[in-house]
Amino acid sequence: KNSVKFKVPNLIANSLIFAISNAFAAVLTACLASYILAKYSYIPWVQHLWILVLITNYVPISSSTAGNIEFLMKLNLYDNRLGVLLWYCGAFGNAFLIYYATWKSVSWEYAEAAFIDGASHFKTMMMIMFPMTITVFGVLFLTKFIELWNDYTTALIYLPSYPTMAYGAWVFQFNIDNPEVAIAPIQLAGLLMLALPMLIIFLIFKNKLMGSLTMGGLKG
Repeated sequence: KNSVKFKVPNLIANSLIFAISNAFAAVLTACLASYILAKYSYIPWVQHLWILVLITNYVPISSSTAGNIEFLMKLNLYDNRLGVLLWYCGAFGNAFLIYYATWKSVSWEYAEAAFIDGASHFKTMMMIMFPMTITVFGVLFLTKFIELWNDYTTALIYLPSYPTMAYGAWVFQFNIDNPEVAIAPIQLAGLLMLALPMLIIFLIFKNKLMGSLTMGGLKG
C-alpha cells in the first residue's frame, strides 16, 4: 500500500492540487475580505470586523491540533481535500494585511466613476478595482504556493491519504534501514526533485518576487 501511495507521479499530482488550490483560496479570500474592510470602513459593522481582524492577527491565539482533528472528523472532512481547502479560506493573515494596504493605495474615484455609469458594487470590484491589483494577487499567490509546496505538516496531519512531495521527503529521510534509499546520493536526488520546481519558479518570477510593487494613480 505504501509503495502505491508514495509513487512519484501521485506525489507530484497531490502536491500540485494541494499547493495550487489552497494558495488560490487563501489569497482570493484575503483579497475579498481586505477590499471590504479597506473601501467600506464607513459601515459600522465593517469597523467592528476590523477590530476582530487586528485581534486575530496580533493576539497569540493558539489552537489544539487534536481539537482541530476532532472538529474535522465530526464534519466528515478529515483526510479530505475539501476540509483543508475550507481551512485555508480564513481570509486573514499576512496576505490580508498586504492586500489591505494595496486597496488603500487605489483611489476610490475609479469606483465612483463606475457607479455613475450604473455599475454595481460587485461588478466595480471585479471589473475595475481587481485588475489594478492583479500583480499583487500573482505575487501573493506565488509566495503562498511556494510555502505550501514545502509544507509537509498539513499533509502529514490532515491529509495522510494524499501525501505530497514534501511529505514524501519527510518520510524519505527516516528510511535509514532501507538500503535502496539510505545512501546519500539517492536522498539528495529525492530532495532535488522537491526543490527543482521552486527553483524554476523563482528564476522565472524573480523580478516580481524580489522587486518592489508600484501602483498607478489618477492623473490630475
